[in-house]
Amino acid sequence: MKIVKVKAAYSVECDICGHQIPAGTVCRMITDHRRSRVYFEHFRCPNGAPVVLISIPSLPLVSGALPFPSLVPSN
Repeated sequence: MKIVKVKAAYSVECDICGHQIPAGTVCRMITDHRRSRVYFEHFRCPNGAPVVLISIPSLPLVSGALPFPSLVPSN
């Protein structure tokens, strides 16, 4: 499969959500050489899969401090 960023020359239908991609809009074109098919997608498709962002908690600014003080039992 080959994925290319293209500018639509004419109005095409998004293969994920079914909405129209207007002419002149930048979209993603996926070419499947094995099946001889071409698919078009919005870059930010309204019905596409959500993007999962994993954030790593930052280290404490104070040396010796615990990153989650609420988890430490109080005396």
